[in-house]
Amino acid sequence: MKTFHEWVAERRPEAIEEGFFKNLALGAAIGAGAMGMGGKFLPTSVHPTTHRSAATARADDMDDGIASVNSKEAKLRAAADRVGIPKAQQNNLKGHMVGGIVVSVNGRKVRLTPNEAEHVKAVQQIARSMGN
Repeated sequence: MKTFHEWVAERRPEAIEEGFFKNLALGAAIGAGAMGMGGKFLPTSVHPTTHRSAATARADDMDDGIASVNSKEAKLRAAADRVGIPKAQQNNLKGHMVGGIVVSVNGRKVRLTPNEAEHVKAVQQIARSMGN
């Protein structure tokens, strides 16, 4: 398959000498490269099985987001069990987390283990030192 530049060189060589089509072809090549289209026409040293497409990356990011939400829900349910919220009322949990540890669920404070309390205090101290 011929490129645009080759086709113009065969059909209208004087246009290339004039410079108009030369600049147009250069601009099109730069635009295609900026849009990410140039990579599929160039040989790459990346092994095909390790190369991730944009769609795959988006799907992985979405899966990470879903896993994050599921993880937060699991932490909230575990904290609700600790606080004593019945399973029937655990369908709409709202909580506050500090450093990845749930400190309150539905307005009730969660009793923390000594290690968790130490971690929460350290995170709060860092937040205060940063002005938050």
